[in-house]
Amino acid sequence: MNENKLVLRINELFHDLEQTDYDKKHKDIFVGEVGRWKNASAFLLENNRNPVTILDIGSGTGFVPMQICGKMSERDTFICSDISEKMLSVCKKKIAEHNFNCNFSFVKSDGFSLNLQDGSVNVITINSVLHHIPDFNTFFKEISRILKVNGLLIIGHEPNSLFYRDKFLWYNYRFFFFMMNPAQIILAITKKIGLFEIASHIFHKVHRDKSDNQKIISRINEQLINERLIQKPLSYGRIMELIDVQSPTAGKIRKDKKGIDISSILANHLSNFKIEKIETYNHLPRLNTNGFFMKKYSELLSNTFPQKGATFFVIFKKYEQ
Repeated sequence: MNENKLVLRINELFHDLEQTDYDKKHKDIFVGEVGRWKNASAFLLENNRNPVTILDIGSGTGFVPMQICGKMSERDTFICSDISEKMLSVCKKKIAEHNFNCNFSFVKSDGFSLNLQDGSVNVITINSVLHHIPDFNTFFKEISRILKVNGLLIIGHEPNSLFYRDKFLWYNYRFFFFMMNPAQIILAITKKIGLFEIASHIFHKVHRDKSDNQKIISRINEQLINERLIQKPLSYGRIMELIDVQSPTAGKIRKDKKGIDISSILANHLSNFKIEKIETYNHLPRLNTNGFFMKKYSELLSNTFPQKGATFFVIFKKYEQ
């Protein structure tokens, strides 16, 4: 089995098992991204006179449809898709609890293709999914096939390569990360002197024993071995790397991964698309910036490096080839 298929199978198993706790574990999405998607829905649907079909790739527990469907009419259709059948079931149940006017359909994806006609959707939405995708070439070919000319592609909550490639921003973030997480200094020192594996094992064991993720990883390994996709269990770190295959920080700091390059996607995969709107943010990712100093400093970084936040939200428009 090639690695691309392994990555997709691990993602399917992981999200099948994580579906009950997904919302609690990803508050950065379910709080921080609400405003962006509500603004996007206004951009998509206001003053629209024709029926609209929207495809959401990687719907998870239903975050994107919850933000958009309130503005859709009975003429419109929203298609939820996900590689995880159990995530789709949660999504379907949550949507049923709301009185949305639009029509819904739910499509199980294999991670490579969707059973939809060429040029059949007006808008494709993708939130916090792209960093799970191992093969951009196949993925974006399918997107381009399904999306109508003049249709919109919206990608949100993804790691921005411009941040991770900027030495000042990266080391600035790491400085504050270590200052706010002193235990990580010890791990960094032990790595320098060759004792990192021992220290890492001791340090993380205390936390992992309490973590549902460790139980999920064990079940994934068991299933992969039963399916003869692997011969021996994969480590916690390796599985996390494969789940977030495009992430520069999944499992560890990954020097071979620098986030997602928007200009590279345009040049190599979406040559007949143009950027309509882009926003980058989180110049101090995963750090508490609620305090006065950190809030002001974060604002300064944002104003100084507006295109280099660690996370991006972008809207593309498709044109004739």
